[in-house]
Amino acid sequence: MFTLAINPKYILRDFQYAKLHVFNSKKVPLMVHGINQQPKGENFITMFKNGDDLRQDILTLQVLSIMDKIWLENDLDLKMTAYKAIGTDCE
Repeated sequence: MFTLAINPKYILRDFQYAKLHVFNSKKVPLMVHGINQQPKGENFITMFKNGDDLRQDILTLQVLSIMDKIWLENDLDLKMTAYKAIGTDCE
């Protein structure tokens, strides 16, 4: 069992290796599906990137999330889905 830094409330017991997806991109990001430790718990999908500075991505996602809240308060649903991002340094 383990958790991910992005959301420690999810306790994962394993990965769904058949759903592993490697993107055809310069940094070759990896999409991984995690199996929740709770029997009826929601599975977790996450993406790992190596060698990419995520600071601009994180700031952009925060601005989009704030703007989406403002738009929704004014009855304008643009169907935005701002995902979470966290930068880690493994050096």
